[in-house]
Amino acid sequence: MLFVAVCIACLAFIATFWCLRSRFTLALNVILLSCLSTLTGIAVVGTIAYNRASDALVEQQARGLEGIVDGRRHEAEGYFHVIHEQILNFSGNLMIGEATASFSEAFASLPAELEDHDGQMSEQAAHAMADYFKKHFGPGLEENGETFRGSAAYTPTLAQARVLQQWYIADNPHPVGSKLELDAAETVCDYNTQHAKFHPVIRQFLNSFAYYDIFLFDNQGNLVYSVFKETDYATNMLNGPYAETNFSEVVRSALGA
Repeated sequence: MLFVAVCIACLAFIATFWCLRSRFTLALNVILLSCLSTLTGIAVVGTIAYNRASDALVEQQARGLEGIVDGRRHEAEGYFHVIHEQILNFSGNLMIGEATASFSEAFASLPAELEDHDGQMSEQAAHAMADYFKKHFGPGLEENGETFRGSAAYTPTLAQARVLQQWYIADNPHPVGSKLELDAAETVCDYNTQHAKFHPVIRQFLNSFAYYDIFLFDNQGNLVYSVFKETDYATNMLNGPYAETNFSEVVRSALGA
């Protein structure tokens, strides 16, 4: 562009002299005319060359960006392939199969173990979780621009689900985001025994590979175990508070429901 500007300035200078050509000799006029023609050609050629160079540079940069995008795509595909293989191996692990069966059985038998015939324990758990939803869960939703629909909208219907949420979420001494540090609730029952047995191992697997969470479901769609113990823990993904979520769709697909 600097070259073109110089050429244009020269053309302007020569044009000025050309306008005053009557003051010069014929020979000088011929020289000026030749210079004007030459510089015009140089300016045109320079402009074309500059434009072509610019186009070539843009094309080179575009190819470079395409290469970067293609490389990132291959990296992402490789990452998801590794994750897929890890999940397949993890789900096929005998210990995980045993854990899923144990948690499912303990989840189903928990009401009988607690002997909560009048439902008092279930109601207490519901109140404890309602307080948790209002103080911790709701404000977090609103900070993210989401609407808190009231505690009742997130409360599970099954008695054992309410009790487990109270034990592992509301009464969990660890702060939000660190609920996974609790190895087992204090109440003596089969579920807590199984939790103390399997949770440390599954938690270590999660930490080793930096997963978001790990979930185990029974055949009825109940989330009988999760590492982080978020508010979907112990709920039913087919008819519970989170039945209309994308997560629920994945569970339905896995269960063939």
